[in-house]
Amino acid sequence: MEHLATLLFGLDVKHLMRCTEGERSAYKKAALYFVLIIAFCFLSLYYFFFLLTLSYLGAFPLAAVMSFVFFSIIRFTLLTIQLPIGETVTLKKLIFNGANIFRMVLFMLLVFTLIIPVSAFVFRNAISADLVTYKDTVYEEFKASKDLMEKQQLGSISSLIAEKKAEQEALKTTEKNPRMRKFKVQRIQRQITLLERKLTTKGQELKRQNRVLLSHYRQELKHAGMPFKRFELMFHQPSTGVVLIVLFGLLFGILPAYMYVRYASSYGYGKYFGDEMVLVITAEYKQMKKDCAAYLLKHYKHSLQEESLYEDPPFNRTRVFKTPTRLTTIKLFDHFEQQP
Repeated sequence: MEHLATLLFGLDVKHLMRCTEGERSAYKKAALYFVLIIAFCFLSLYYFFFLLTLSYLGAFPLAAVMSFVFFSIIRFTLLTIQLPIGETVTLKKLIFNGANIFRMVLFMLLVFTLIIPVSAFVFRNAISADLVTYKDTVYEEFKASKDLMEKQQLGSISSLIAEKKAEQEALKTTEKNPRMRKFKVQRIQRQITLLERKLTTKGQELKRQNRVLLSHYRQELKHAGMPFKRFELMFHQPSTGVVLIVLFGLLFGILPAYMYVRYASSYGYGKYFGDEMVLVITAEYKQMKKDCAAYLLKHYKHSLQEESLYEDPPFNRTRVFKTPTRLTTIKLFDHFEQQP
């Protein structure tokens, strides 16, 4: 488990082995906590993709890929929580700085994304009952819209039949010649008969099409997972808030737990690592100054003498307050122009 902790949290083994047994145990628990969160992440994403695909096998690779993405984000968030080398670590400094605030907000969003599918799984029975009612409502609305469309499509023929019948009635009073009136009435009656046959045929065809369409729509609704509608219905459950708060606390807890283990004053890893980094940076800084001085002396015959304003360069935390002394100012460019 210690090896896993070094991989997950980017720890240096030599510093970790210098720590007490209690501190190493704390890192083991943090690593186990991290693994449990990733397992939770996989299960949450698997349930979400199962609702989308309704396939046990199809949801597995999708959940695996997204779990790796979430694993990378969580690990990156933890590894980048730090303070400048050499500073005294306090809870206030860890929390109240722009970078860590952004990380915490990002982590909160990620945690909230993960707990929604699991919460929906907890309330799956109540949500399924509400979803059946919702599907019935959607089906009735769809059926009503198809009935309205059918009436609209048949309405033009019915209106034309009504106009022809009105025209027949008008002929009884406007046409005085009996033979001509009979002829026109019969002609209009034949048109009405054709229109009524057309109305009947088209009505039967539309009813058949709508019956097939409604049956297919009913089957689609029956087998639809509707994950996002499930998530919406989940918030209508009375205990949703409690479940969300508990799950959020369990997942978000990895952040303060890691910050405590990594930077608590009672643990020594941060001090060992920081002391080594101070030595490395100081040595590199001195070597850089030495190389610069050698370069100026070799190429420009100029001896570099620097008076540092701080006692601890390059960290520059402690200012040196010396009595001012008057120094002779040299003209740097005149010095270079005199060189052969």
